[in-house]
Amino acid sequence: MLQDLNYDRLLIDTNPVKLRVLSEVYLVYTSRRVYAPAIDVQNIKSKIKSSVWVSASSIATRLEEIREINQGGIVGIEFWLEKDSDDKFAKYILTEA
Repeated sequence: MLQDLNYDRLLIDTNPVKLRVLSEVYLVYTSRRVYAPAIDVQNIKSKIKSSVWVSASSIATRLEEIREINQGGIVGIEFWLEKDSDDKFAKYILTEA
């Protein structure tokens, strides 16, 4: 099992960022001694590749809906991702592009 993300972690804030999914969900064994799901993405504008934790229900629920619509896969999907507010525990907003 992976113990590190494939790329640097993408920090999400209230500024929307358009991303393209590069991987299916994979698990990382974290320093907290738990498994956490992640995906690899590419910023459409900058072309920078990053990894995103997808354990937050506001991300996971929406990704699962998109995966079901796309016959079981998410690779190649493009979406906008942002946080609802600057609060540390704010929900994420994921909108298919």
